[in-house]
Amino acid sequence: LAQLKTLVSNDNYRWYQEGAATIEARNDYARERLRLLYVAITRAKKELIITWNNGRRGESLPAVPLMALKSFLESRREIRDELA
Repeated sequence: LAQLKTLVSNDNYRWYQEGAATIEARNDYARERLRLLYVAITRAKKELIITWNNGRRGESLPAVPLMALKSFLESRREIRDELA
């Protein structure tokens, strides 16, 4: 709402500054995405394939939770291979 109020105001000297409400909204969004990822992972029965989009030119990075999951799965695979 603060962003919209800044856009429609006639005060050219008023700049939007990110506040606690915006940060909280971003955190809520991230929490919801992680919750959905958790649900998807725990409902997989036989296999799970997770992909991500690196952007049109490949400049984007995967999300931190996905990279952590990848590292975890790779470490499990290494342990399994050592025991075999």
